[in-house]
Amino acid sequence: MSDGYAPLIWSYTSYYSGNIDTRAVIYSAMEDFTSKMIVVPIIVLFSLFQQGLKISPLAIALAGIVWLTGSAITSGLRTAILVRSTNRYGTDFFIYLGFIYEAAIVIGHIVFIQILAPFMLHDIPEGPAKSTIDGVAQKAGYYPRHVVYFEPNAEGRPDADPNAYHAGLLGASMIVVAESLLKIVGPTDIGAVVAHELGHWSYSHSSFSFATNALANACFMLTSMWSYGNREIYDIFSFNQNDPPHPIIGVLLSSKYFFPILGGFLTGFRGSLSYFCEFAADGFAVKMGLGTELRRSLINLTSRIKCSQAWTLGTLLGSVDTQVWFSGLKSYLDKMLIVGCSKVNRTFIAAIFGFCLCVHALQATSFTLSEEAIQELQAMDPSATRELAYILLEAAKGAQKTHKRNSEIINSLLGLPKVLNDAGR
Repeated sequence: MSDGYAPLIWSYTSYYSGNIDTRAVIYSAMEDFTSKMIVVPIIVLFSLFQQGLKISPLAIALAGIVWLTGSAITSGLRTAILVRSTNRYGTDFFIYLGFIYEAAIVIGHIVFIQILAPFMLHDIPEGPAKSTIDGVAQKAGYYPRHVVYFEPNAEGRPDADPNAYHAGLLGASMIVVAESLLKIVGPTDIGAVVAHELGHWSYSHSSFSFATNALANACFMLTSMWSYGNREIYDIFSFNQNDPPHPIIGVLLSSKYFFPILGGFLTGFRGSLSYFCEFAADGFAVKMGLGTELRRSLINLTSRIKCSQAWTLGTLLGSVDTQVWFSGLKSYLDKMLIVGCSKVNRTFIAAIFGFCLCVHALQATSFTLSEEAIQELQAMDPSATRELAYILLEAAKGAQKTHKRNSEIINSLLGLPKVLNDAGR
């Protein structure tokens, strides 16, 4: 009897077939089924304690069995294709597969931008927002070769996430602005958001993304070629050498247990590169003279983004009504410090973000700045204080309906009785 989980499944396949290729396909299906089947009884068990559940536990169990069966069949078919292909082309097949995959990505990007996007997306509606966007795009030299599209909210469906993005490759380029984003930042500040996306276009950041994907693909190809029939892998998993597995089993094991470790490093590298690209795009918007508008857009967005578990504001703000968690806090803080906020340090910006988030998530009516933040506030340049006070009020307007109460809170925080009411723009 084999010692490990994988060798045990491999030994069982001998009862169903004596052909090593067929055994590899059966192994893949059995391994997939047995590794996932524990999920179904857990879900069924939880469903028994859920009140008001419209789906019966029996239906959930049947759906789980169908899912397990479909997943196992898909895994077996995938392995059958790999076995047949490697039998014919050897390990060179992984190189062919990598090139085909990368070519499909390039062609898919170009086809979507040039052919599908004009049918799936819309032009920017006429109005102040279009005038602002057109002016920024023309100033950056984006027009007339490329297009800025508009993604409207679909009737009967929840609004899409407030987002704008750039996509481009090999000369094809587009920028998409969601209607939900336009509603939040307004027609004046939308130009700064588009300028940020133009920064991605100007610095060819999409090519960086393509390069990192190609790097991950190349690493997967090399890992697959190395692990194909690798006896070291079989020794690690304690396979019986008197019943050696099919060479493709080494690829299956490495892709499930080894490559995710390398993939984690690649994900970290990709995340660091994306971090750099985001700030470079912010810098592009600042160079276009839109730093204030971009900063205001960031705070407006922050005041409306749903809170989720990641970074605690309690450690940044001092005293708040309760701890609030916000996943994008660190990046937004860094953005605020870089985008034209040289006179304002991290603690005070954290306090402003904390107030917006508390109002949004907790409907808070009280908020206390830390002593350090108060000292820094008092030392700030009056013009910077006035600017931040105005931006904070705009964020609070969208975060809570009780605008009058928000004004009183912000006035008391900043010690400026009339600056918010007088900050007409």
